[in-house]
Amino acid sequence: MSGGKGGSQTTEVKVPQYIEDAAKANLARADEISRIGYTPYYGPDVAAFSPMQQASFQNTADTASAFGLAAPTSQQDIMGGMPAPTTYAGGVSGYSSAPMYEQSLAQFQAQRPGQYAAIMDQFIDPYTGTAPSAASLAPASTAAASSGGGGEGRDAGYDSYGGGGVGYTGLRDTIDGGGPNASTIGGRGFAGPNPDGSAGNDGGGDKVICTALHELGRLSDDVYALDAEFGLRVNSEDPMLGDGYRLWATSVANYIKGDSIGSKIALTIVSPVAKAWAAEMAHVMRPEEYKPNVFGKALMAIGHPICRMIGKVFLPKMNKEAV
Repeated sequence: MSGGKGGSQTTEVKVPQYIEDAAKANLARADEISRIGYTPYYGPDVAAFSPMQQASFQNTADTASAFGLAAPTSQQDIMGGMPAPTTYAGGVSGYSSAPMYEQSLAQFQAQRPGQYAAIMDQFIDPYTGTAPSAASLAPASTAAASSGGGGEGRDAGYDSYGGGGVGYTGLRDTIDGGGPNASTIGGRGFAGPNPDGSAGNDGGGDKVICTALHELGRLSDDVYALDAEFGLRVNSEDPMLGDGYRLWATSVANYIKGDSIGSKIALTIVSPVAKAWAAEMAHVMRPEEYKPNVFGKALMAIGHPICRMIGKVFLPKMNKEAV
């Protein structure tokens, strides 16, 4: 501030050290929280119809039918087209928007993998809690420099659906290893495909069967995308099933990708079986567009319990050895 006769005086306002320290701590904490990312809600959003309401719908349909009027006959049609509700804790029945969220997320990942990766790389891996890499949080110019000027530097080592190719830090990988993610099972990384559609690897060339078939041109993009959606649902609702599947399927996928005569024979045998399984997964995700596959349904009925058992038996041993 100005003083008399042309002189000047400077006044300094100093922030107390304890306030400065608290402000820094709060900013650091806010930065940590911002890396958690969006946390979806998996509980019920809408209550299911009560038994009294269901009885009323049934009586209305029966009455209309008795007078010769057109009336719905199937239970789903009588309930207004609503599927069977899910029973939650305490016997509460309702519907959750989580499956629709998972489906839209998988579709976004399949259609715009680069943009999906750019978003997910900013947050922790929701399955392992692994923090995002420094390169993924740096400005674009810094990230490019950290990767040797050859593009974005990303964390190579993520399941969710790390590994080789381009590793991401985000959702767990799908049941078929699809999606730009990679998970670690028993200390070993399982890779998903790169954003260009080619299969990534974790240095060991790990690929899962549907990913291998898709890369070989034996599985369409549409079915492959729906398989990824199915995998997201499995990892959310029954992760042991997906992990058990990957334990044995990875070696099979590696083998059928080979050039030996044995690999080609194995591919010929495995391909129709895996495609039937994939077709049934597509039907489960979009029954209005894809017909059920009887063989694929039988494979699921037999294969799911086996995969789940493999996961329960072998994963604890592998995790113990990896410690």
